[in-house]
Amino acid sequence: VEECPVQDDPLSVVDPEVSRTHPPCPICQSRYWENGQPAAEPERVPVVRKYLKEGYGFARVQGSSEVFPDHLTGVINIHKLEELGDPTSPLILEPGKLLQANRGVLLVDEVGKLPLGTQNVLLQALQEGIVTPAKSRETFPAKFVAITTSNLRDLDNITEPLNDRLSNVYIEWSREHSNNLKIAYLSEVLRIKGPAYPRIYLEAAVYLLENWRELGVDVPELSEVGSNRTMMDIVSRGWAYAQMEGRWRVELKDFRRGARDALYGRIRARGGDSFLRNEEIVSTFLKENLKEAIEEGYRTWWCSFHTERLGSSPALEMEVKEFLRSALKGKGGERTPAVERFLQYLKRVEPSASMLDEESLIRLAAETSEEVSRGENIPCKG
Repeated sequence: VEECPVQDDPLSVVDPEVSRTHPPCPICQSRYWENGQPAAEPERVPVVRKYLKEGYGFARVQGSSEVFPDHLTGVINIHKLEELGDPTSPLILEPGKLLQANRGVLLVDEVGKLPLGTQNVLLQALQEGIVTPAKSRETFPAKFVAITTSNLRDLDNITEPLNDRLSNVYIEWSREHSNNLKIAYLSEVLRIKGPAYPRIYLEAAVYLLENWRELGVDVPELSEVGSNRTMMDIVSRGWAYAQMEGRWRVELKDFRRGARDALYGRIRARGGDSFLRNEEIVSTFLKENLKEAIEEGYRTWWCSFHTERLGSSPALEMEVKEFLRSALKGKGGERTPAVERFLQYLKRVEPSASMLDEESLIRLAAETSEEVSRGENIPCKG
């Protein structure tokens, strides 16, 4: 129904059968009902097609201790109250998230962080499909599909009645390297103009977090260290260091500092000696795994090309590496077919390829590979 704040079904204001199971909101009742029954002619009810978007059939709630019940149910619009002068009119209500999601989807992120009173309001909507806003005499429809998320440590904060009405689906961290790499690509710095971020270090960031997860460190204060956000944070912080120091690309020292800061930054603060002990755990991990992750990043970057595009040929591999050495010296090497394949590979896999010309792309590959390998051969596995 056009101008309905909760997206009422048009049939609910014209068809008595539909109105019994899906009664319209008080506002539509005041406009189209008489004596408690639908009275409008169908052709006189304005209808509009709406697509789900924020505030219209879709609403998002970020769980926190400051989300109070009226955030979900709605608040009094002072301007409408002054205009109408009737504090009992349903027209003065500014719909909350539950009403905005009517006939659509409600997303509650971190549901376990909602206060008890707010969870009870959500429970009422899920049980009855209706909501009675505070300080209101009217009941509004609130039927929606609720999608909620929670970290494991907050599950105990979800009330039992509310949890009974939710189907629990446990989603663990992905064990597929390719999927984790896609998550790392979500980092915003890879899409804005600034220092080029080499694929080698992107791979290394993923390997570093995968190694942490395999350790299975059972310390609550370290539960966030292995999160997907940490993976993206490694990328963002390394990029920021290069940006602050005016470098054209992220260098090895930028990546190292970014990885260190990202992992340390995820340690949940605690008093006493526990924070220092957890910092020591992370520090020891970095000392033992950072170099290996960087080498594994290089190995994946180079060996994928070597096996897929060069057929693991040592002679063709030498052609490409000689070309890169020439590029480091500022000389233009011979553009053999193997080199051309390498350039096409770089354009496909390097995160910054779309922002670099061909010469800069070659320089990026040459400098980064030399920086990591230090002129030594890092063999492909298998």
